[in-house]
Amino acid sequence: MRHLQRLLGAAVACGALAVAGAGTGPAHALDNELWISAPFETVLPGADAGGGEPGS
Repeated sequence: MRHLQRLLGAAVACGALAVAGAGTGPAHALDNELWISAPFETVLPGADAGGGEPGS
């Protein structure tokens, strides 16, 4: 009899966990998206003809 009570308790606990897990859906965070717009190609200024810093 004791074994049957343990088995029934375990079955009820597993059923409760399954129902609780089935009730939760995926998180919908599409409203709070962060968009970062970066240039596709980055061009860095090179050295001038004399090897110095451009703009000086």
